[in-house]
Amino acid sequence: MSSNRVGGGARAGIGAFTGLSILLALASVMLINWLAARPGVRMNIDLTQAGRNTLSPAAASLLEDMPDGVVVDLFFRAYDHRPLEGIVGELQALSQEVLQLVERGADGKVTVRVNSASNPAGWGERARALHLLPNMNGLVVSYQDPETKELRSQELAIQRSIQQNMIVGDLGRIHAGNPNPEQYAPPRIASFDAEAALVEAILAVTRGSQPKIYHTRGHGEADLYGDGPQAARRAEAILGEAGFVHELWNYVEDGDLPEDCDVLSILAPRQPFQDAELEQILGFVRGGGRAVIALPSNLNEMQASRIGEVLNALGIEAGAGTICAHRHPNGANLHGQPTAARFLVTGRDLQRHSIVEPYLSQGLLLDVIYAHPLRVVSQPEQGATHVVFRSPTGTWLDEARPEGPRDNYPQPDEDVGPFDVALTTQFVPADAPVTGELQQRAESRVVVLGSYYMISNHMLEDPSGAVNKDFVRNVYNWAAEREWQGTVDTRDPGFVFATEDQADLGLVIAQWALPLLCLLLGIATAVHRSRGGPRRQIG
Repeated sequence: MSSNRVGGGARAGIGAFTGLSILLALASVMLINWLAARPGVRMNIDLTQAGRNTLSPAAASLLEDMPDGVVVDLFFRAYDHRPLEGIVGELQALSQEVLQLVERGADGKVTVRVNSASNPAGWGERARALHLLPNMNGLVVSYQDPETKELRSQELAIQRSIQQNMIVGDLGRIHAGNPNPEQYAPPRIASFDAEAALVEAILAVTRGSQPKIYHTRGHGEADLYGDGPQAARRAEAILGEAGFVHELWNYVEDGDLPEDCDVLSILAPRQPFQDAELEQILGFVRGGGRAVIALPSNLNEMQASRIGEVLNALGIEAGAGTICAHRHPNGANLHGQPTAARFLVTGRDLQRHSIVEPYLSQGLLLDVIYAHPLRVVSQPEQGATHVVFRSPTGTWLDEARPEGPRDNYPQPDEDVGPFDVALTTQFVPADAPVTGELQQRAESRVVVLGSYYMISNHMLEDPSGAVNKDFVRNVYNWAAEREWQGTVDTRDPGFVFATEDQADLGLVIAQWALPLLCLLLGIATAVHRSRGGPRRQIG
């Protein structure tokens, strides 16, 4: 009799312990789900190899620093040109899912409004408020300045133009394919640019005063608005799209450098600066100013301009020669050819610097031509000079000789690379005032490029050299201390997000189905144990 009481008490204890375990497991699961829904403690882990469900570091940084009050309106409508309506719908769906990532990452700073074409009255009212055309098909990013009450907006259209069987828009490019049955190719998304477009649009509508670039004039510099191959019109347009305002500065005509200069730009000077101009330039930089200096391709012109004196004062020296490559990427021998002075810079020659970080992360390359080598002679006292990128190993320095100009042929006595091609130097001015322990001091920043030609019209309009356009933007962003606005990676158009219905189903499973399953398993275990479990034969 007593053994039965003991056995019953043991089973009761096991049952109580099992019940308590069930309650604790259920409470743990519910607590985890509750915490996961709290914005303040939520953490998302992206397990995809390409990071497809995660915003790029540049986009995440922007969302962290941006002001409240950005509104994104969706004006998506069906594309009425067969057989592209399906692929355009896919581009719209992918864009909307990226927008959900942005909305979630902004933590309340971005409001998304979906305007349905099935509600013409509401669509039209909102379109009029944003001054849109009634046939708008895309996104609109808007922001009202809290001080001036100015409403700024930017459209991101599905289609801007059609070029060579390609629909080109702000959110991506769609290849129309080939309808010929014998050579059929379905329409496809050639590039998906929604995240980069959203970041640039948010920057465009939220930035306050736009930084000014003053370009030196009067020394044979590259023509900022010219269309020739050596001009800089393409770079001017790229920087304008990034929010910079361009001004020209000629010391003889304009006097001292204006106080509102954010970045001083010296692009390929070929004629000498006066002593007073050199004093102005060095005084500006040493006093906490920012500058970008790009050297001309001709050695005699570079030396005549006296820009080397500015570099020497910063502890940098430009070499007397042009960096050349032995072979073209396709294997062709370049000895004696003008194209020997052109080479590609890949990841192994790019340094860990914010200017080229997007190129490193995406496995992209830079296209360089007519570059002089740079050398760090001395480091600044309260700062550092860093290498941005170098020429590949095996490049050589083709030097001009007394008996004639350089010949693009390697000689036994010519130096062999790699050579430093782009440098940055940053330092705290010696006389910068400090009023407290935590007072931020002014910082001087200078970018030196051994090749102006790599950011000229010739390169930026060339199909291969066009990869340098992000480099142009990043150089000036770094100089203006806007490197957090770096270029956003283009996303893989092949990735797939969960639909809204699928996401809702996943939430129901996580919050209710899994805890209920745990409960049922616990009950089954308790019943199983209360019956004594499987009987075992002894003997």
